[in-house]
Amino acid sequence: MPKKAAELSAIDVKRLKHPGQGRNVMFAVGGVAGLFLQIIPTGARSWIFRTTIGAKRRDIGLGGYPDVSLAQAREMAREAKNKIRQGIDPIEERKAVRAALVASQKRSLTFAEATDRFLESRLTEFKNDQHKQQLCRTGDWRAAGRGPDHPRHASRAAAALADED
Repeated sequence: MPKKAAELSAIDVKRLKHPGQGRNVMFAVGGVAGLFLQIIPTGARSWIFRTTIGAKRRDIGLGGYPDVSLAQAREMAREAKNKIRQGIDPIEERKAVRAALVASQKRSLTFAEATDRFLESRLTEFKNDQHKQQLCRTGDWRAAGRGPDHPRHASRAAAALADED
């Protein structure tokens, strides 16, 4: 039968130190099988939940210590275990949520909308009518086919265009 790690208290976790040599060190904290506190040589600490998903061993990051307390890390590890039992890979689920967030952010503002907002905000800054007319003419560049309504830019998000530069 495998060994069970002794269940450490919050004070015990706080007192853990890196031994001073070599690479990252992982300390089993108990309470949930596979929950570790990783300490790197610089002293930074993070929670790692080591488990097997399918036939593959995976290390799931649960956050940094002390931002994530011992109790929170144990609860997150239990939740991850329950998802694995249900056949859900927590890492893939996290990646899908991030990808959906990034996609929604990119769809949110097109280049044409960003240009219009910028020009409208700048229009109020000028006191001289001639400068206002010049700015409005700058906004008319779309009519010339060189601006954001150009087929290349028409429906693309501003963030996607910024990534190309």
